Amino acid sequence: MEKKNNVPLPFIMKVNYIFIFVFLLSTTISGYAQVTKSRSSAKFKKIKVGHSKAIIICPTTKAKNHLYPFHALGIKFGDPLAVSYKVYLSKNYSLAVDIGKSASGLYGGHIREIFKNFIPDTLKTGQRFSYLTHKVKSDLFAEIKGMRQFPTPVIAKGLQVYVGLGLQLRNISIRYNYSFEDAFNAENSGKIADFKGSKLTTGLTAVAGLEYSYAGLPISAFIEIEYFQDVSSVPRSNRFQGGIGLRYIF
Repeated sequence: MEKKNNVPLPFIMKVNYIFIFVFLLSTTISGYAQVTKSRSSAKFKKIKVGHSKAIIICPTTKAKNHLYPFHALGIKFGDPLAVSYKVYLSKNYSLAVDIGKSASGLYGGHIREIFKNFIPDTLKTGQRFSYLTHKVKSDLFAEIKGMRQFPTPVIAKGLQVYVGLGLQLRNISIRYNYSFEDAFNAENSGKIADFKGSKLTTGLTAVAGLEYSYAGLPISAFIEIEYFQDVSSVPRSNRFQGGIGLRYIF
C-alpha cells in the first residue's frame, strides 16, 4: 500500500486565512469600541441638572443674581411659634415675615404689671382692684424684617450669617381675676370678679442668626435671636426672643 505524503497548503491560502483573521479581529474590536456603557450601567441614566433646577437644589449657594428672587416657607419653634416666610431678594439681601403665637408664659411678670392699665378710672376714694390671677386667651404675633446676609463658605459651604431690623406687632387678650376692696363699705369689700382686657403692642426688633442650606436638598435650617423694644405702651416691654426653624425653598 502506497503511503500518502502530507502536502503543505499553498502560500496564497495561508495569506488568505491571515487576512480573514485580521478582518474578524478588527471588526470585533471596533464593535466594542462603539459601546460606551455596560449592560449594568445602561440602566442608570446620567441626571442632567439645568441651571434653573440647580437653584431648587440649593438656591442659597448656587443661584445667580439675575435669577432672584426665590422663596422659602416653613415653621419656627421658640418665642414665637410661627409660620415663617422668606424671600431671597439677592445674594446678600432678604425679607422675612413671621406670623404665629407668642410664648406668653414667659411674660407673666409683664402681664401682671399691665393689670393696672385696665383698671377703670371711675373708682372712688378708698376703692381699688387687687390682682389675683390671669389667663391669656390669645397672644398673636406678626413681624416683618429685612436682613443682610453674609455667606461663610470658609466655615461650611451653604452656611450664612445674617443680621437685620424689623417691625413687630403683638395683640394679647387676657382674662384677669381680681378682688374689689372698698374702705368705706365693708359689704362691697372682698368681692371676686373677672374682666377681659386686650392690648396691642408695637415694637422694633434687631435680629441676628445663622442659616444653613444643604446642597442636595431644597431645605434651609436656621437659628436666630432677637431683641424686642416696645415703643407703643406704658410700661414698656423690652425682651429677648428667638428660636430655630426649617423652611422649604422653592
